[in-house]
Amino acid sequence: MAKITSDSTVSRRAGARLSPAQIVDRYFFAVGLAPAVVCLLAILVYPVVSNIAYSFTNMSFVYPDTSFIGLKNYADILTNSTFGFWSALDISVIWTVATVSLQFLVGLIGALLLDQAIFGSSAYRVLLLIPWAFPGIVTAYVWRWLLNDQGGFVTWLALTAGIIQQPVAWLAEANTALPAVVGVAVWAGYPFMLAAMLAGLQSIPVEYHEVAQIEGASVMQELFSVTLPLLRPIVVIVLVLRTIWTFNAFDLIYLLTNGGPDGQTLTLPILAYDLGWQQYLPGKAAAMSMLMLIVLAIGGVIYFRASSWAQKEGHRG
Repeated sequence: MAKITSDSTVSRRAGARLSPAQIVDRYFFAVGLAPAVVCLLAILVYPVVSNIAYSFTNMSFVYPDTSFIGLKNYADILTNSTFGFWSALDISVIWTVATVSLQFLVGLIGALLLDQAIFGSSAYRVLLLIPWAFPGIVTAYVWRWLLNDQGGFVTWLALTAGIIQQPVAWLAEANTALPAVVGVAVWAGYPFMLAAMLAGLQSIPVEYHEVAQIEGASVMQELFSVTLPLLRPIVVIVLVLRTIWTFNAFDLIYLLTNGGPDGQTLTLPILAYDLGWQQYLPGKAAAMSMLMLIVLAIGGVIYFRASSWAQKEGHRG
């Protein structure tokens, strides 16, 4: 009898309607997340899905009719040299590898120096991080003036030092445009590497360095046997992030050279922009951006495989 009464009580409670306060309390988590989910779908998922769909159409800003054409956009970009995909890919790879490598090297050296107990290290940290605070447009226009062949500071300094014999239009000549853009990108981006490396260095227990010094390790041996292996997790993260950002970089190159001269700094993002907003072929531009995603994915897989293999070999050694 007690069991029947208990069951009936539970049944009545289950069948009772929840009050508004109880509903809010029960579904508060879902309700709180709903705006964020809607925003995420609107600004991330929808554009990506739309871009994938557009890449399979002949969508154009000139002709109103849009139809499904399958893989034709991809085939045209990959096989027709008119679109310049392969040359832009070569430049993108050179630009990305050179920029990220130099940013990492400069950032690591700066972090190692700032990790030492030197007078004024706090002030040096602030000064070295200043380039990271500048907006891209400010960085671009300041460096356009510095690299100007008519009164630019870099040109004047090179002439004074005897490095060049006559003014050079660094951003307008085929031999110097890409190195100049890489140099500007290194100056603007190394603070990110420096801050990440410095944080990693300061998280390494001092006991590891003390043991290495007791064992008689030199500075370079300590760097390669203790410091860099312990920094590996941070190095992997910052290199992946910086590679993605640099490969997809648009504003700095566009503002400095607009892909010129004669396509010497025409990377894939600039080419995709040109297809979509200069040639009015958003279908082709969408396919180009999807190919960029594929290139990044392949590069990411290769990098993580190589990093994993190197880590395993290090453990075996």
